Amino acid sequence: MALPTITTIREHIAWSYANLARADAALEDGVAEYQRVHHIIRQRLYSGLVSGRMSMRSLYQDERLKMTMPQACYYCGSLDDLAVDHLIPRITGGADESDNLIWACRRRNSSKQGRDTRFTPGVNGLGRPSALRLDDRYIQHPLREERQADGRIRRWARVPEMESRALRVILLEDGETVHNAFFDRDFEE
Repeated sequence: MALPTITTIREHIAWSYANLARADAALEDGVAEYQRVHHIIRQRLYSGLVSGRMSMRSLYQDERLKMTMPQACYYCGSLDDLAVDHLIPRITGGADESDNLIWACRRRNSSKQGRDTRFTPGVNGLGRPSALRLDDRYIQHPLREERQADGRIRRWARVPEMESRALRVILLEDGETVHNAFFDRDFEE
């Protein structure tokens, strides 16, 4: 498939969005390299967006999840003394937009100072590992496992370092690739 000649802003935006859709489809399929079907998705979406037959999905679903998920510290799972934190700090150019905001307990938020969480080891130097660093230890020995309708696998484990909170790890169909991990305060053994 030949790449389109992009000359307008509308075409640039459509091409970028279509590339994201292709990448999302490949991730959902759990493949390391794009397959023919992923390129077809990109091409059809691009053509539909440029012609006006298709439109971009709103961020509604992502924002709805943020509002309905339990409010807990992103770094340690604490339910107490929460504040809104910027993943990329404002002092370094981070925006006051929903995709840059998370819940953080005041202790973790203030210990981070102006550092970017993407480059901060552990839990901002406090010596306690973050949920995303813990999940690998529990993938092979969960307390409970369920398969979702979409084929993804849910596993739960207690994390002693985090006051034995329950960590839920969502794996892709391959049983190895971590899709998501978070503390689940509604978990019952």
